[in-house]
Amino acid sequence: MASERRGLGVTTPLGLQAIYQECRRLYPSQPNPLQVTAIVKYWLGGPDPLDYVSMYRCPGAAQPTVPEHWHYISLGLSDLYGDGRVHPRGASDRPSGFGFELTFRLKKEPDETGPPTWPAELMQALARYVFHSENTLCAGDHVSWHAPLDGNESRIQHMLLTSDPQLQPLRTPLGTIAFLQWMVMEELSDKWRQV
Repeated sequence: MASERRGLGVTTPLGLQAIYQECRRLYPSQPNPLQVTAIVKYWLGGPDPLDYVSMYRCPGAAQPTVPEHWHYISLGLSDLYGDGRVHPRGASDRPSGFGFELTFRLKKEPDETGPPTWPAELMQALARYVFHSENTLCAGDHVSWHAPLDGNESRIQHMLLTSDPQLQPLRTPLGTIAFLQWMVMEELSDKWRQV
């Protein structure tokens, strides 16, 4: 897969290009989604490992019943650039960087015109944990956050990771990438409820 040319000779790095192509497959009418970006990139000494978190507006579906929601997709846990600035260069049959990106879906409130940013901040915090501990995350992992996930007074303090039901795993020249969606869980006395 060759890097695609844009504008004045600027090339899109292979890892970014692969993720963008998969997102365009799912959201063809949103080629330039809203993004939260690290002001100082991690590879330049900044504190946030994710270069970007893209935020797409998903219309939902009638069958199965899926409400309109925001779909957040991280960029930076996998190797985006292939030049060693963050992750050692991999091979196409090995994990790219940590081998995954995070995704999250948040129901859109009727009066919202843009996505809340707290999920992007939480994704950065999870990415910092992965980078500092070098522990990878897998589908089926439970993450107990010990604080409200939205930073407010929510009772939701737990996440369960699963494979994103719409984004397909990728095989890129820089390695393989899985998309792990975190679902939030609410503890109600002695039982759990997916929110």
